[in-house]
Order: sequence, then C-alpha cells, then structure tokens
Amino acid sequence: MSSKNVLRLLQSAREINAKTADYSVQASDFDSILTTRGAAGAVTFTLPAAANSKGGIVEFYCVADQNMIVAGQDEEIVSLNDLTADSVAFQTSSEKIGGGFRAVCDGTSWIVVPLAGEAQTVTIASS
Repeated sequence: MSSKNVLRLLQSAREINAKTADYSVQASDFDSILTTRGAAGAVTFTLPAAANSKGGIVEFYCVADQNMIVAGQDEEIVSLNDLTADSVAFQTSSEKIGGGFRAVCDGTSWIVVPLAGEAQTVTIASS
C-alpha cells in the first residue's frame, strides 16, 4: 500500500463511542460517531451551542431498540423543512435500529440530516 493510501486511511479513521445514557456532546466528539449500543433506555444526545461549534461534525447511530434523540439548544436545529427545531429523533416502534443522523454546524445552527431507510420515521420537535 502506498504512503498516500495509508495517509488517506488514517485521515478517514473516526472514533466510535457507545453511550447508554443521556450525553452532552463535547467539542472533543467532533468528527466522531456516537451510538446507542447497549442502551437499556432512551438516549438523548445534546449538541453544544452552535455559536461555539462552527465546523463541528458528529454522526449518531441507533443500534439499540430504544429511542434516540438529538437535541440542540433552543431552536438551533435545522432539519426536514424546519429552520428552528429543538430536536430530531427515532422513536417510532420498530423503526429505530439502524437509523442515524449527521449533524454539521455552520456557527448559527446545527444542520441535522437523517440517515434513514424508507421505513423509518424521523420525529422533529419544535417548541
């Protein structure tokens, strides 16, 4: 393998961490993947304030048959035709496992894109 290919592999390596309880995402989690593997109940991932997170990218994957919620600060999530959402979630029975979200911060909002199959419902909540 060429050194160029080795470098490409190293640059694409991402840390994967399982969280089994509610978790506040830290800047040290940027460019990583967070899962719900092993969770015995719902898990809420809370994103940090967008103003302090520009350039942050985090992915979330539901790998337990439990609700997975990605919450932001008040009205800081943009997702599926909602500019001011508070959270997005997989919480419909039999439509959770394998669902995911990619969250990208532009410094104003967290743009949260569902990574889901056609039979998975994404719930978006706004206050």
